[in-house]
Amino acid sequence: DAVYNKSLGAAYRTGAWIALQYSPVTKAFLYRAGDPSTTPNSPIEINGNYTGLFYGDSTGTYKPAAYAFKLWSKVVNGYSTLLTTSSFSESREVWYLAAKNSQGEIGILITNISKKDVQYSISFDNGTSTESYRITYFQVDNTDNGETVHSFANNTMTIPAETVQLVILTPKPSIEAKFNKDTYDLSDELIFSVEVDNVSSNIDLYVAIVLEDGTFFTIGDSFILSELNELVPFLTDVSESKSINIFDVEITEDIAAGEY
Repeated sequence: DAVYNKSLGAAYRTGAWIALQYSPVTKAFLYRAGDPSTTPNSPIEINGNYTGLFYGDSTGTYKPAAYAFKLWSKVVNGYSTLLTTSSFSESREVWYLAAKNSQGEIGILITNISKKDVQYSISFDNGTSTESYRITYFQVDNTDNGETVHSFANNTMTIPAETVQLVILTPKPSIEAKFNKDTYDLSDELIFSVEVDNVSSNIDLYVAIVLEDGTFFTIGDSFILSELNELVPFLTDVSESKSINIFDVEITEDIAAGEY
């Protein structure tokens, strides 16, 4: 019908699933089979049985609720630590759940059962800014199946009417370049290193020498200097927090004295 076969059914069912996470219920069961004699283009019958997650056609076409179910699965399998203590807005038209995984990534499942778009924001009790995260989201509605990665335009977060979203906050990598000393004398050891932290996915690391006019050289693997303004990675596929020595040299008379 107009509810179970459309995104509104996905929104309602997601709200119910979120509420169950804050209840003492041990197990809940949802009829997932295809509805008999239905297709995405079949006429709406008020008294028909349309409670399944799939249509009754030969391919078992997904309804929006089935795609929403896949977002629930992403939360369960990818984010084990529940963060939020409440689950709905004051109007009870927007329901939400936030959870975190061991890599520090946060997943927020949101459903809007109202007939109007709703803007929202994300905040942390400890004062952490969302600027520390890369924010993407998946969405289920009557045209989006929840498998496309989206970004919010101008950081304005909106959930359309009768829609489900899974918002992903991925910590931005923290990269700090440093020398072991501020000043050096002859025979001192000069160490230039980079500390990489909060790596939740593979990244490439670039090391550049920038000249006064803004042009640059990058240092590649085996300390090979690039052509002018050429981007060559120093390391590729860095997947964990680590300290990386870029160079470690002894100060000799061959190095001109001065301020660098």
